[in-house]
Amino acid sequence: MQRQLQSNKLMQWGMLFLVVGIAIRVALVLGHLLAPYAGLAIFAGVVLLVIGLIRGK
Repeated sequence: MQRQLQSNKLMQWGMLFLVVGIAIRVALVLGHLLAPYAGLAIFAGVVLLVIGLIRGK
């Protein structure tokens, strides 16, 4: 019984690490593809923030 519980815990950790690893991999690949747009997105965000601040006053 005790061994079964331990094995289940190990499997849960294994699944967790697998999911996290895959998520990081996907994020890296997508990040690599979208890297050129990151600068644009940051610029747009800053512009929108500034406009929001000016409008808010």
